[in-house]
Amino acid sequence: MAIDRSEIESEDCSLCEDCAKHPALKRFIAAYGVRDTVCGICFRDPDEAPYLSAAPEQFVALSNLVKALIRYEYDEERYNRHFGGDEISGLLSDPNPIIHHEETATHRRSALDSEPYLLRLVSDVYPPYESGVALHAGHSDGLQNTLLTALKSGQSELFREARKRIAQENYYVVEPAVRKVFDAIGRRIDNTVAEGTTFYRARIGTDGRYVTFEALSLNPRVRSRPYQGDLLGAPPPPLARGGRLNRAGVSFLYLASDAETAAAEVRPHPGHQLSVGSFRAVREVRLANFNVDIDAFAGSDEQLDLFSFIVATDNAMSRPIVPEAAGHYSITQLVADVARQRGFDGVVFKSSVGAGQNVCLFDSATFEYVPGSAAVKEVAALRYKFSPVEFLLTPQADDRLIKG
Repeated sequence: MAIDRSEIESEDCSLCEDCAKHPALKRFIAAYGVRDTVCGICFRDPDEAPYLSAAPEQFVALSNLVKALIRYEYDEERYNRHFGGDEISGLLSDPNPIIHHEETATHRRSALDSEPYLLRLVSDVYPPYESGVALHAGHSDGLQNTLLTALKSGQSELFREARKRIAQENYYVVEPAVRKVFDAIGRRIDNTVAEGTTFYRARIGTDGRYVTFEALSLNPRVRSRPYQGDLLGAPPPPLARGGRLNRAGVSFLYLASDAETAAAEVRPHPGHQLSVGSFRAVREVRLANFNVDIDAFAGSDEQLDLFSFIVATDNAMSRPIVPEAAGHYSITQLVADVARQRGFDGVVFKSSVGAGQNVCLFDSATFEYVPGSAAVKEVAALRYKFSPVEFLLTPQADDRLIKG
């Protein structure tokens, strides 16, 4: 049964495990949950059916996490009413990926009832840089600062500055700045892979086709032999072309968390035959994971700046680049250099073409080919996914061409 909204103040409410939608919020409530606090979204009575809500003493941390998730998901113009956006509390009362808004048979939810708690949750929009999360860019010297962009877009000032410098300076001159960022991130990107863990690798083509003439059959049997062992592994250094994380002449082993992602990452065309096989870790492996959750960086704008660098790096590593634009990988190659210097055995980053993750090992000897694991797959079809892009049909006088 729900408590009458008029009988309780928003200061006495919190967020419950059922009204939290985003996984980061659910993890927070699981870690800091109590069973005697009313949820400010659904107002269920905890005395009748106890449920977990974030502990009231964790309000500031919860508020920062909610604001960090808003910053991750939305551009500021989406929720800044001075620029045509919604009220922030209204944003969370409409369909959104952060907090459940819809009423169900067991959860009474309404924008009117939840507004006081949501307003309190996001009320501190200009906290100190080192101890809170801001929701607005604000002003400097009387002028409006550039509006904040969604963190998931990978617009990181730290990353942008490093990439700009590396286009004008030798990479080793920029290296100390990237090392400084790594040191600030600390062990929050550490990912340990146990000995025996299996990943996958694919290569376009096969090691030959064989025909067998079977008795009593008019049709010969044709079979393909997959690449195996070293032929499926990393190329030797003299043959290694510059890639996402390796410089030309440096051999890294690129793997994926599943066979489908490994196959998609080699960018095959319909009709191509692929050799796909397994590789397993010969020892415990320490990886720098750039596909991390926001949880450990949600405490302040200072930490979100580090997180935005991680997101930008992950996006850059996963984004396919045409051969003539391979210079765009200079920044991710530098990040790999610093990761190796900091004791990592490799890097984890998301795949832009598969559901799994990619893994890059600096020393291919840390993984061994699993004998007998190779198979041949033929690409039957490809499916493309499109996303909308801002465009114009007729440039106006104040539109300036920046790239043909």
